[in-house]
Amino acid sequence: MKKCLFTTCLALSSWIAYCQNTPQNLGTNVNTTSAELRPTISPDGKRMYYLMEKDVTQTKKRGEKTAQAVCFTEKDEQGNWKPFSAAPKPFNDQRDNAIFWVSADGNTAYMRGAYSDGKPTGRGISKTSKTENGWSVPTTIQLEGYAQMSVDRYTGASMTIDGKHMLLYFSEEKNSQLNDIYYSRNLGNDVWSKPAKILGNISLEDYDEIAPFIAADHKTMYFSSNRPGGSGDYDIWMSKRLDDQWLQWSDPVNLGKNINSEQWDAYFSMDAEGEIGFWATTKNAQGKSDLVTSKLEAWQQAPNKVDLIASILKSDDAELKLNGKISIQVEGDDVIDSVDIVEGEAKKSFSFGKKYIISTQIEGHVSKTDTIDLTEYGLAKEMRKSYIVHPEKPKQLTDAEGNWIDEKGRILPSNSEDSLLIQMYRDGNIEELFNKEGILFDFGKSTLREESVIMLNKIARLLVLVPEIEIDLSAHTDHIGSVKANQTLSENRAESVKNYLISKKVNNTQIEAHGYGELKPVASNSTEVGRQQNRRVEFKVLKK
Repeated sequence: MKKCLFTTCLALSSWIAYCQNTPQNLGTNVNTTSAELRPTISPDGKRMYYLMEKDVTQTKKRGEKTAQAVCFTEKDEQGNWKPFSAAPKPFNDQRDNAIFWVSADGNTAYMRGAYSDGKPTGRGISKTSKTENGWSVPTTIQLEGYAQMSVDRYTGASMTIDGKHMLLYFSEEKNSQLNDIYYSRNLGNDVWSKPAKILGNISLEDYDEIAPFIAADHKTMYFSSNRPGGSGDYDIWMSKRLDDQWLQWSDPVNLGKNINSEQWDAYFSMDAEGEIGFWATTKNAQGKSDLVTSKLEAWQQAPNKVDLIASILKSDDAELKLNGKISIQVEGDDVIDSVDIVEGEAKKSFSFGKKYIISTQIEGHVSKTDTIDLTEYGLAKEMRKSYIVHPEKPKQLTDAEGNWIDEKGRILPSNSEDSLLIQMYRDGNIEELFNKEGILFDFGKSTLREESVIMLNKIARLLVLVPEIEIDLSAHTDHIGSVKANQTLSENRAESVKNYLISKKVNNTQIEAHGYGELKPVASNSTEVGRQQNRRVEFKVLKK
């Protein structure tokens, strides 16, 4: 029975793994009875531009059978692709349209065709940017020699995530069906170097190489070709860059039968993490070709992450190797992950597009917190950081006879202010102390008022007497002024309060400070009374 159960579980796990690495059709919200081609994925994997090729025999002049239109779709909250829409102007101004690249922030795009005075004028590549009123009029980039070299209809390009390197495919022979892959470098100010043909076994003499895609790691290229060794018509191949000139590449490796079919497969693309692929295929397509996706096997991937190597040092004995954990939380997310600290070192890989809050968790030591900001997409790299942790100093609140004592061990009179503060802490009433009167500010200022100093002295004293207390202070503004200016003002108010508490010998590890600008009013901004209430700092007890 156990053997039978084991065999069943093994078969089930194999089936799940097979499904994860089997191409999945993107469905009718994306694919139609036309041909879908050239997916371009945003770095976060949530937005996709692609081509829809339509039969226009009845509407175009003789000899022109198809036209290509740019469409786009986005993922909903459940991760499903929404129904596609036609891309806005100027992406569909021509017969054969295409988006070759979209910047990491989604605000810049490179597209097929040259433009003059806002109108398409023929062969070339143009750049457009988002504005308040939509996308700007395209401007043609200066790509030396491209118009003379690329003479056949079929052409395309792909750029690195930073927009500094371009891979192109085209034919230098008129009416040729055989394309080669070329490289161009961004020289600045929308000027690009003359395309140079990639060397080695990439561009073969008698075969067609199309649709190169360069992964976010700047090292891995995927392209499609009808060269020998494939599974069918056109297959997707992978190669690794070998030099800094971008001309030497490793011998291409076929992505295998879990990606390639016995039919036509091309236009491979992926998001910035480099683990999930998207491409077009004719196999089982409801039209001429459909877009599909699949989780790639490890050897097929182009991972693009930041590898953190953290060294944890003991403040009074840096040679001592500590054990413990580092907790990891994506900013704005409640889920907390962790990684072990082993002999004073911890390792963790982080994906781009997020901000991470990490904290050391070592028994008997004060936690050290840091922020790793990877919201801007970049290149994979190794990040080394050192964190010095301090031993915890247990705080005695009472002596052996039960008398309240201060931080120096002196007995506090039962009616003293310190005793009353500690009693409020013991009774669980310190939230009332922190927010009873509030810390208010004058318009446009972050300097503390005199009455605020009196209240902050009480709060500081309690935090010194009971260092186990940790607080979060949040600063706010009224709505007068720009959003950016109010955000800065709130952050200055938060720092003003935090710095004052630290000046009163409060440990900075007890305080978290944040500014929220005008986003969280507690009263109406239509009156001066309400605006004054909104110019405030509030306290929240995080740990007792």
